[in-house]
Amino acid sequence: MDKHLPEGKLMKNEHKYPGKFIAERARNHVVNLTSLGPRVAGSYANEVRAVNYLTAVINDTIKQANDNHRIVVDVTKHSGAFPLTFLDGMTSVYKNVQNVIVKLGPRRDPEHSLLLNCHFDSFPESPGGSDDGAGCAVMLEILRASHGFITQHPWAKEIKAFINIEACGAGGRELLFQAGPENPWIVEVLTLLGRPMATSTIQSSIPWSKYLSERSNALATIYSR
Repeated sequence: MDKHLPEGKLMKNEHKYPGKFIAERARNHVVNLTSLGPRVAGSYANEVRAVNYLTAVINDTIKQANDNHRIVVDVTKHSGAFPLTFLDGMTSVYKNVQNVIVKLGPRRDPEHSLLLNCHFDSFPESPGGSDDGAGCAVMLEILRASHGFITQHPWAKEIKAFINIEACGAGGRELLFQAGPENPWIVEVLTLLGRPMATSTIQSSIPWSKYLSERSNALATIYSR
């Protein structure tokens, strides 16, 4: 099952696939991010070098964007605290945490938005290749191919659903393991992909269900406020 993956498209052939996801470019983003080493929140590697890399790639995409689309990037800093049930309960306190936010849409501002989320920091011992450099790379390439945050930012009021791109482990296929009951259309869109994969097995297994569900529910709690 893990080997049943689509063939990745190369940059040398991208002229044959306008508007398509180029796997080689996404991989390069992972390599560039992980070359910065561990990116712990608050460190120079995360707060300066990683942010500079992300904004440089995004601004390059903005320069190439179709005139029919509007892309805006906003780098913000926030401080606050919120309660979590994760790991038997805790209060997460943060100060001057940076968000790199990109808004893509038509020239006329839409009434609603879909939020895609990933994190670019990592554990102290890890360069964060899968968790979550791969998620960042996928989102950067989605943004480029598209041409076409949340409690304190003015764009938050437009968000009607969110998709969190996360990693656990370093291998295996991408899959949808949890979906909220209020947005079945997201699952319906997934079925239109060439090789969709979703399962409720992980969500119902122990202890993975507790670990993964609490991580995703933490984000759901924040974004629903």
